[in-house]
Amino acid sequence: MIRLLIVILSVVSVSARPLELSRQVTEESRTILVKEWGEGSPALLNSDRIELELPAVFELSAEAPSFLLLRAEANQPTRLIVHLEAPELPTRLLEKAPDNDWSNPGKRYDFRCVVEMQPNRLHSSAIDLGSDFFESVSKQRSPFDLSGRRINKIAIELVRPVSAGQNVRLHGIHVLTLTPKAMQLDLRRRESLLEGRLAESAKDSKLYEIWKPRIQAVSDQVREFDSSAKGAGIHWRRIVDHLQRLEMASRKWNIEPAVQSGYAVGIESSLRRVSGSHPLLTFRGEVSKEINLEAAANESESFQLVILPVTLVLKNVTIEVSSLNSVEGSGIIDGSQVAFYRQIEQWVKPSPGTASSWAGWMPDALVPLSGSFDVGLEEIEALWVTIQVPGGTPAGNYRGRITVKPGNAAARQIVLKLQVHSFALPRVGRFRTQGHLSHEGIRAWYGSNFSEDV
Repeated sequence: MIRLLIVILSVVSVSARPLELSRQVTEESRTILVKEWGEGSPALLNSDRIELELPAVFELSAEAPSFLLLRAEANQPTRLIVHLEAPELPTRLLEKAPDNDWSNPGKRYDFRCVVEMQPNRLHSSAIDLGSDFFESVSKQRSPFDLSGRRINKIAIELVRPVSAGQNVRLHGIHVLTLTPKAMQLDLRRRESLLEGRLAESAKDSKLYEIWKPRIQAVSDQVREFDSSAKGAGIHWRRIVDHLQRLEMASRKWNIEPAVQSGYAVGIESSLRRVSGSHPLLTFRGEVSKEINLEAAANESESFQLVILPVTLVLKNVTIEVSSLNSVEGSGIIDGSQVAFYRQIEQWVKPSPGTASSWAGWMPDALVPLSGSFDVGLEEIEALWVTIQVPGGTPAGNYRGRITVKPGNAAARQIVLKLQVHSFALPRVGRFRTQGHLSHEGIRAWYGSNFSEDV
């Protein structure tokens, strides 16, 4: 175990530039803890756990937003766990501690955050101490707001198992609280970036006409924001959330067909989630008039049909699909073999298995499409489409079409091209699988709530 001594400061300038907070904002913030290893001699984190010993306990603000700034670089795709320990835990939280917890047998109770890192680049991020950490006391590992809490230890370790040669070089750790001036600067910076993006459009364009009032409304909130008032931190988070939603919506403004006609239809594979609510799941597919797929008989193949409104709120959207007809022969795949699903988003919380950057609204459950639906300006609708190729379908190339029909806009057609191979998948799998559950482990997990019904 590596132990390092750091110093607590009252006010200090922060030179690092995290992903979420600008340099100007961090410089205007109140830094309560700082550790810099220097670019030439970073701390090496591998199989050991690094603990930063504090000469005194520090207390996070109960009113203003606080962040932990981390700068590091990894030689492999890596996930770190940042631990914050408190000298005392709330009674209401300790009451939730299980008698036996196989995942925490040593009863090391602290607050944790998982940070995801890509290799061979300096990773800079601001971890929100109000929303990105979860507690390790209860079985639920629930998100925990650390505002107003006292902290006496910080530790960092790699998520196990650690692969051979895996390491992380730590360059700096800071803990800061946003001052009233820093909150004002942050909101103005975000507002300015949004207004600059809108200014790239002509003032007589439909896009400018539709989005200018929406941006003006949030600009009024920024102008009226009283950073010294009670509850300013909560108000700041609400305005930031509004600005982030508009920023994610603005990523659709460069889709030229959508700007001219109100909306576009894009194609995305089944391997990547798409969401208008999550900053890491922005649509990156292709706006195209056709989709090309391959499948064997008895096989299902899926893709996503992404509806992207830009200057029009789409009302009463319906989806139609034709049969797929063979180009070379008389084969037909009936349109009933093409199924459409809406993707219902669920809130994914920070957890041992979820890095803080991936927390948020995430497309998950598939619900069969039934009837019509609307798509708002700040939204996208990613429909999951699955084609089932029946057994006995002749090999060859097939073609059909999918029609997206809003009630208040022109319809769009997507040509569906499918190549059916000259072999079939077995209808019943032949691979044997084995699952293992430990009766003792289940009993230990449920503790006094265990019963044979479990």
